[in-house]
Formats: sequence, C-alpha cells, structure tokens
Amino acid sequence: MSIKEKIEGWFFNKLAGKLVARAAVTIAAYLMSNPVQALLAKAGLSLAVDQSELTAGLIAGAHAAYEWFKAKRAASPNSPAVQTDASKPGGNLSAQDTLPKP
Repeated sequence: MSIKEKIEGWFFNKLAGKLVARAAVTIAAYLMSNPVQALLAKAGLSLAVDQSELTAGLIAGAHAAYEWFKAKRAASPNSPAVQTDASKPGGNLSAQDTLPKP
C-alpha cells in the first residue's frame, strides 16, 4: 500500500466521516431553532433572545451533547468504537475480553 493510498484511506474513512457527523449535528440544530422558538412562544415564554443567538446556542449545545455521547460510547468496553481490527489476531474480541483477569 503506497503512501498515497494510506492518505486517501485516512481522508475518506476518518476525516470525511467526522465531517459528515459534525455537519449533520449542525444542520439538525439549525433546523430545530425555529420550532423551538415557536414552542416557547406557544408555552407563554417570550424570550428576549434574538433568533440568531438562539440558533447559535442550540448549535453549541448540540455539539456539546455530541461530544458527551461520543465520550460515553468510547468509554464503554463493548463499544465498536474501541474494537480492534477484525483481521488482526483477537480482533473478534471486545475490549472487555482483552483486559487482564485479576
């Protein structure tokens, strides 16, 4: 495998996946900003918050939640995020199974 193929593989498998996930979080938070403000107004909570401030806050909150869930998932020993390569010896075992036994 050449260095060019390694770089392309990293770009398409790692970086592109992260960019797609971040874009999805941003778009979802952006699209829910109008309904959130409408629901707050229907509930009688008139906020003195500009729509752009609300949108920015929702996007920041969504990204914080994304990072929290990502950290929780990576901390789980049975998570696929911490699995090894299946083609390697022991790759079919979860991280919990590879820990030393007391």
